[in-house]
Amino acid sequence: MDRASTFAFPGGRTLAGWHRQLTPLRPKAFWVGHWFVHHVEALADHEDQIPLDALASFLLRACRLEGSTSVKIPAIADRLGMPVFLISGWLRTLESQGMIHAQSAGEVEITSRGLDALQRGVVPKPNLKRNTFAFVERLNAEGVRLALPHYLSLSDSAALPWVNPPELGFDPHWLEDCARKPLEWKQAFRFPQEVRSFRFENGSLDDARAKDWQKVLLDRTHRIPILLVQVDAVQAGVSWLALGWRGEGWVLFDQNPVWRGNDEITEVFQEIRNPPRLEDWRSAWLQWCRQRSLAGPEAEQAVLTWSEGRILVKAPARMVQRLQANKSDLFKGEAWVLANDGYLRAAAPLVLVDVPGT
Repeated sequence: MDRASTFAFPGGRTLAGWHRQLTPLRPKAFWVGHWFVHHVEALADHEDQIPLDALASFLLRACRLEGSTSVKIPAIADRLGMPVFLISGWLRTLESQGMIHAQSAGEVEITSRGLDALQRGVVPKPNLKRNTFAFVERLNAEGVRLALPHYLSLSDSAALPWVNPPELGFDPHWLEDCARKPLEWKQAFRFPQEVRSFRFENGSLDDARAKDWQKVLLDRTHRIPILLVQVDAVQAGVSWLALGWRGEGWVLFDQNPVWRGNDEITEVFQEIRNPPRLEDWRSAWLQWCRQRSLAGPEAEQAVLTWSEGRILVKAPARMVQRLQANKSDLFKGEAWVLANDGYLRAAAPLVLVDVPGT
């Protein structure tokens, strides 16, 4: 796995341009970098919700109107004014669907499945079909896993090929772990709630309905250059957006987010959960100065303050004069720095304050 230092990251002018591009969303924080994603295609056991048809609803309601647990078929026929043989045939269909249970030749009772279907107006129907599920790697700057890949509901936009090394392979049992998660987790991360389990080779479950080729798991791996933005929830409908970008021409794809969600993203990436400290931003500032031959005591003496997604810089007067002479990007709002050295890095603008004559 290539280290994070070998990948391209956008510079200050690009980030400033993207920030202006996203102004309508009122961006509050930027994280830029690369996601490494497993797009895993697997055979999933779905429980689709099929609307309860009118005839089934009609018969179940008639059974309930009899007012007892056990209902005689002739009584249902009398209530509906229909022949017994016709009612019996329809009830056999409901029995095959698990919504009633025949107690004897002439009596039936509604099952819990039937009562639930009558109440909710839908019938759960098991169904096997292949779906694709995205899992994002969580790596340190050396390409070593910090935690297991995490499921996220991603679009396919901006994905580039990535050949994952053997140590970053995908374990199919991680799919089963997701299927067993509580409803709250599935809702937060938009994992399909209708998926109950998975069928794959050497899995914990087997199913005679599934053919061998259907149980083959495919792991398509991709790298997605990503800009993760904390935005105004009122404007965007969510508090976080992940947008893809292309290094050639530094194009930001802001019309089709790779991912959209809320603060659950902080559970996925420790970089966001534990944002950079002021010392990290100071290191970024000093690196920015070195790249412009401004390193030295004056750069060290600058006072930095973090304020609402910006790094406020109070620099010595002589350094300000040098910056002015060089027509620095600091005076154009295009001086941005990246904190830390991982695949996903916090980005923030440098803002010069207390400048004489301003």
